[in-house]
Amino acid sequence: MDQIGRQTGLTDDLKRVFSDNYRQVLLLAYFLVPSDNGTLSRFDHWSKLHQHPYGQTISSHRISELFQEITEEQLIAFFKLQAK
Repeated sequence: MDQIGRQTGLTDDLKRVFSDNYRQVLLLAYFLVPSDNGTLSRFDHWSKLHQHPYGQTISSHRISELFQEITEEQLIAFFKLQAK
């Protein structure tokens, strides 16, 4: 996943758009992208067992906050960068 993030520019684009929180967003992507059901119920367990860019787990409360903090403008900016 690290290599894919570098090669596609995903990591750099997340850094540009989400600044301080990009590692947390990337951590969630590492979990959700290969997931077959998109549920976060096993996230805590998964994040403790896998190496990832944030280096520690984040609480379900923090995940909710993070999703709430993401603005439509940030999403548009991110997808514009990815489209390039």
